[in-house]
Amino acid sequence: MVLEKTQVVMHKCDNPGCVNIDHLSVGTLSENSTDMVNKGRQVCGFGLGEAHYDSKLTAEKVLLIRASSETHASLSRAYGVSTTTIRNIRKRKIWKSV
Repeated sequence: MVLEKTQVVMHKCDNPGCVNIDHLSVGTLSENSTDMVNKGRQVCGFGLGEAHYDSKLTAEKVLLIRASSETHASLSRAYGVSTTTIRNIRKRKIWKSV
């Protein structure tokens, strides 16, 4: 079978280790995305900001980070996040809503 450029192989049971050919089907990117949402597997379903299940920060902490004159390294240690996270907060690449 040859796929068209607009087609993808979709997996019915979503088990990465599964090799059952009967669990595979051909679909479009749109159909694959719809399947992902219907199965509750989309990233945004975990929530953003404080609502994310693994969030280490709050809106209040983000405001403190932005107002601070401390280094990225110092803030990353204080808040338990990476220096990249601190940099992206300060540049408003993440936590844009705060």
